[in-house]
Amino acid sequence: MNCLVVSNRAVGAGPSATEAGGGVYLNNTLATLAASGCTIAGNSAPGGFAGAVALGNGRLNNCVLSGNQATFGGALWISGVGQTRATNCLLTANAATIGGAVYSSVGTAAGAFENCTVAQNSPEAFNGYTGLIHNSIVYANGIEIVPGVVPPVVSYSDVQGGYPGPGTNNINSDPRFQSGTDFELADDSPAIDAGDPAPQCNDAAFPPSRGYDRCDLGAYGGPGAAFWPSVSTELPVVLVNGQPVAPAAAVTFPVSAPPTITFTNGYPGGTFEYTLDGSNPFISRA
Repeated sequence: MNCLVVSNRAVGAGPSATEAGGGVYLNNTLATLAASGCTIAGNSAPGGFAGAVALGNGRLNNCVLSGNQATFGGALWISGVGQTRATNCLLTANAATIGGAVYSSVGTAAGAFENCTVAQNSPEAFNGYTGLIHNSIVYANGIEIVPGVVPPVVSYSDVQGGYPGPGTNNINSDPRFQSGTDFELADDSPAIDAGDPAPQCNDAAFPPSRGYDRCDLGAYGGPGAAFWPSVSTELPVVLVNGQPVAPAAAVTFPVSAPPTITFTNGYPGGTFEYTLDGSNPFISRA
């Protein structure tokens, strides 16, 4: 589903009740949240937990959580059974007293952040989280990771200041985003092709991914990058010798002059083209 949850505020049920879930509150251990392509922004729980989403069990795919505020967990509060998985999500510019982006009160959380970009959150990105962080960018936060009872396993990720472990194959380099508000990778980003080389992690859409097939770090890398709404909602156009062809149209060419066939698709800020020679696409940014 695609949804927009903007500028809401959590209200406690009584004078001493704790506010929780400024945008979404779903904390029963039997309840599961499934959100795809959603923007959850500008929500708050100023005296409590989770400016954006409070949950114990759920999946967030290709979601943007930005500009949310709470006391614990500016964007996310993970509690309950702690089975939360975020894939190709952006968590940016969230703020809290503890856990600017993510706060977990579950000492045995078994969730995962896969191909996520967690940046510009205050005072830290993760606090108390004990799950997995993989193929992600955790950079330009006040503090990157404050471990929980069990430190998270971080692998094939870009963590500012480095990460002592557990985990392997991490880098500590400026990811070079397009800008302070556009978190796609610039063409010279060290996060391009820096992810897990396992084939199941390979990029699947160029753009928003860059470079070659190996997974890019962050929200615009890996197979899930193909499901950002800006990519998946545009219909492709077939060009024959540079001219668009109507669906199901029959085109005949002499054998002596084989056609050049190109697939194109609109993309915010530019265009991309696929050809039939198996090469990666040509990308042009406006």
